Amino acid sequence: MPSQDGWHFYDRSLTSGLQWERTRQIGVNTLAFRLPQNGSFYATDADCVGISDSIDWELNRQWMDLLARTGTPLFFSARPGGLTADQENQLRQALALASTGGAHAIPSDWLVNDCPEIWTDGGSTRRYSWYQLAGLEFSNRPERYDGYLSAV
Repeated sequence: MPSQDGWHFYDRSLTSGLQWERTRQIGVNTLAFRLPQNGSFYATDADCVGISDSIDWELNRQWMDLLARTGTPLFFSARPGGLTADQENQLRQALALASTGGAHAIPSDWLVNDCPEIWTDGGSTRRYSWYQLAGLEFSNRPERYDGYLSAV
C-alpha cells in the first residue's frame, strides 16, 4: 500500500532514512560485531544507506563509505532526483569500491566502543564520527531500540 506521497513501504519498523539514531546504534554495531561472519554462511547486511531529508548527508556519506570499505553488501535507497550532483558522484564512487569487494576494513576500537569509530583497512586508518551535532537523538516512540552494550 503506497503512502500519501507515493512511497511503498513493506517494513513498518523504524527503518533507514527515517531516524539516524537507529542506523548509528543498530547498523554500525551490527557491522562491527557481525563482520567476522561475513562470507562464512551469508553476507552480512548491516543496514541500508537511507538517503532522505531526515538524515544529514555527512552521516549517510560516512556510513556509505564504511559499508563500501568492509566488503559487505552496500544497499541504498534514495528518492529519484533527490541527490545533488556531488552526492551522486560520491554514491558512484562508493558503489564502485563496494563492487570490488572493498578494502576489508575492520573495527579497531571494538573492545572499548559499542559503536566503533576507528576502522583499519590494511595500512590506513579512518575515523568516523557517528554522532549528530546535537548529540544523541532520543525518541518518545515505544519502538526505541536499546543497545546491548549501552548498559555496560
